[in-house]
Amino acid sequence: MTAARLRRSRARALRSATMNTPTDILAVHAAAKGAEPAVIVDGSGGAVASVTTFAEFNAMVNQVAHGLAASGVRHGERLVWCGPNSLEVLVSIHAARKLGLVAVPLSYRFNAAEMAYVIDNSDATVVMADAEFAPLIASVRTECPKVRTFAAFLGEPPSDWATLDALRDGQPDTEPSSLSPEAALSGGAQMIYTSGTTGKPKGALRTRTDPALVGALLAELGYFHDNPVHLTTGPLYHSGPLAFATLAQTLGAPVVVLRRFDPEAWIRLVGEHRVTNTFSAPTQLKRIVSLPDEVLAKADLSTMQVLIANAAPVPYALKVELIDKLGAGFLYEVYGSTELGVDTVLKPEDQLRKPGSCGKPYGGIQLKVVTEDGRDGEPGERGELFVRTTLAMDGYHATEQQLTEAGDDWKSVGDVAYIDDEGYVHICDR
Repeated sequence: MTAARLRRSRARALRSATMNTPTDILAVHAAAKGAEPAVIVDGSGGAVASVTTFAEFNAMVNQVAHGLAASGVRHGERLVWCGPNSLEVLVSIHAARKLGLVAVPLSYRFNAAEMAYVIDNSDATVVMADAEFAPLIASVRTECPKVRTFAAFLGEPPSDWATLDALRDGQPDTEPSSLSPEAALSGGAQMIYTSGTTGKPKGALRTRTDPALVGALLAELGYFHDNPVHLTTGPLYHSGPLAFATLAQTLGAPVVVLRRFDPEAWIRLVGEHRVTNTFSAPTQLKRIVSLPDEVLAKADLSTMQVLIANAAPVPYALKVELIDKLGAGFLYEVYGSTELGVDTVLKPEDQLRKPGSCGKPYGGIQLKVVTEDGRDGEPGERGELFVRTTLAMDGYHATEQQLTEAGDDWKSVGDVAYIDDEGYVHICDR
């Protein structure tokens, strides 16, 4: 699909969403290119390989949404999902969106007590989990008294659990009547639990977004390119991988699903599926460039246009190695947080020119440094970094603790930084 077709498809959805009966963006893509692949699951990492078309994917999402509604789930309730990357995870996320639920990712790397805390603290009424991890959740079921529906996928469920297939069984594939104009064009309401540096994780609740600013971000990242194909590099329970995978689907791009990251599989999938964009943490990038020379020599990354690095600062030495071994012109670094979204972008041409920087703000986002004595910092002066953005979360759930503010919607997650004389941000500490 060309960039021009992507823009026209989204424009049609935007027009429809202003009417009384909004057209969901997945339904738009299902109608426009129903037989084309929407989700491609690779068979590595314990997954079963599959290809699901846009028409099939949208039908699955709608059937699950109707099944959840029939079970008594209501608009505004919380749905926790848990499991490695899969078709079923993406279906669960979109079913929650179409029902107006708040989707809550749960790390499958948590222990039972941590899982119970997130499920109960989030006020979840529905839990949908990969069968590999459902028994762990089932072991703490009594600690989650607000949950009315437990459902498993990709295997045998624990006793008294439903299955995703059972929820779908006999349900129509029509659009749910609960669909709102906002949900029709976005990733839906989400609450992502941040690890934090002290105390228990906090749920960062986000029920709205700013489509214009998201569009500015995608333009800054060069995301509106021809024939887009997205590859999931990191686990979708993290905010970055989740955001860019769902954005790819909003744009009508197929998503290649890697159940668990494997550097050799990643290299193979980029060439095999002509992948154009992905999101990665530095740890995964290091594993890729550390592959044997004979493996990298066979790599075909000629289609890659946008490789976004985030989740931690990307060491300059790693950037040099990545560009040397994988190629130049597609590495982007961003700075952001679960709470405040993506705030800066460092483009490919600046990766080696600006060592230690994570880029400049875009689309009207404002940043400033506040020194220890309360002054707005001068260029090069260190202090706490504050951001003013319309991508900020609603707030933390079920706690009086909120982000530090400096008036007029300036918010901080506690990072220490300086801004140089060209406006580039350099993160120094927490």
